[in-house]
Amino acid sequence: AKSIGELRGKGVREVGLYFSAHWCGPCRSLTPGLAQVYNEMKAQGKTFEFIFVSSDKSAEEAASYSASMPWAAIPYGSPQIAELKKAFEVRGIPRIVTLRLGATATDPVEVIAPTVPFFYQNPYGFPWAGGK
Repeated sequence: AKSIGELRGKGVREVGLYFSAHWCGPCRSLTPGLAQVYNEMKAQGKTFEFIFVSSDKSAEEAASYSASMPWAAIPYGSPQIAELKKAFEVRGIPRIVTLRLGATATDPVEVIAPTVPFFYQNPYGFPWAGGK
């Protein structure tokens, strides 16, 4: 997985944390469309990133599901997964939490409201803040 510093160094200012799992039907329905939008926006030169945060039940499930995604993943079993779920109060999936990074390490990180419904309203409107 890429560090926030590495992403910031590449000009990335928005990071979508994608909380999802292979066993979750709505997640499996969302992922292909999200991947398509991600690829198209990247092809247009948009500077953002997604990171898969797995709720899978095994490393094999997480690896298999992650292979269908064109973005990075936090390694299965990493303590960061539980920390992120707790920090962003993730109680259901799929969920996308978008972080807006400051330009430097000392700048604050802004959290944009969970955005799965807004993705469906305007798939190309990332970071989908408030459904705009």
